Amino acid sequence: PHAPGLRSGTDCPNDFATMEQRIMIRSASLRDARRLYALEADSYAAEEVTPLETFREILSEPKVYDNYHIDVLCRGQAILGFHCYIRETPQVFNLVDLVIRKRFRGRGFGKKLFRHALRVIGKAKGKKVYLHVRADNIPAISLYQSFGFHEVGREKNHYVDGSTAVKFALRLQRAQLRR
Repeated sequence: PHAPGLRSGTDCPNDFATMEQRIMIRSASLRDARRLYALEADSYAAEEVTPLETFREILSEPKVYDNYHIDVLCRGQAILGFHCYIRETPQVFNLVDLVIRKRFRGRGFGKKLFRHALRVIGKAKGKKVYLHVRADNIPAISLYQSFGFHEVGREKNHYVDGSTAVKFALRLQRAQLRR
């Protein structure tokens, strides 16, 4: 006897509609630091993972890191993904991280979290958002372009392994925030 949409022996819904009903996005807290670190460690090369202590500092000292913001996408207590942005100037934001747990990729959660990040930035009076992405990360590039981001440059050797980063930018407009 399992709930509709659940596979036997697991709590992972096998249909997006069921999963969607249980998802929430909230501000990250200090108790999330270890799970954010683990999520990055599962997604990035070891030398590109944000150190656990950095997550702890950002989340435990909000007055010191008041230009940083981290939100988590959750189902119950499970963190499925997170985004982090930095306010560079009063109207310019750098989205430095958008991560979805591997087994939940391709289900629309990245799009949901990305849309949320842009809305939060818009409410904070952001006018311009930029980000970097690996040139070979086609799913992420497609997501960013679907929201109107355009390429503004490339940086060779941006990543520790020598990979190229594509820099994208977007001028936020009210219509984009209603998507």
